[in-house]
Amino acid sequence: RIMKMSLLVILSIQIILFILTFVLKSKGKITVGKKKLLLALMQIFVFYVSVLVEVSIYDYQLEKQLYSFDLNGDGVFSGSEITPEQEEAMIKFIGDTGRTFAPITGAIFSFMYFPFALLIECLIDFIIKRRMNIVCFI
Repeated sequence: RIMKMSLLVILSIQIILFILTFVLKSKGKITVGKKKLLLALMQIFVFYVSVLVEVSIYDYQLEKQLYSFDLNGDGVFSGSEITPEQEEAMIKFIGDTGRTFAPITGAIFSFMYFPFALLIECLIDFIIKRRMNIVCFI
C-alpha cells in the first residue's frame, strides 16, 4: 500500500511538472523548441529526488513502527517488548536492502526515464506549435 502511494506521488509530481512546462511554454515564458534537453534533465533530477524522499519517508515509517514496540523508550528491545509483531517489524526494518541501494537504483531508473521525459517535452512543443498554427490561420 505504501509503495503504491509512493509511486502515485512520484507520478503526480512528474505530471505537475509537465503541465507547468506546457503552461510556461504556452505563455511564452519558455521558448518553444528550446531547452528541451534541459527541461528533460530537470525532470529526471526531480524524479531522482522524489524517489529518495519517498524512500526516506518509508524508512522513517518503518523505524517509527519498530520503535512503537520499545515500551520504556531506551532504544533496546528486551523482555516483554519482544513479541512476534516486534520481530516482524524488526525484519522489515533491517532486512530491506532496497532502501540502502535506493540512491543507485534511483539513478539508474532516472536515466531510464530520460528518453520518456525528452519525448514528452517534444510532444509538448509539437502541441504548442500546432496550436499556434491553428490560431494564426483563424
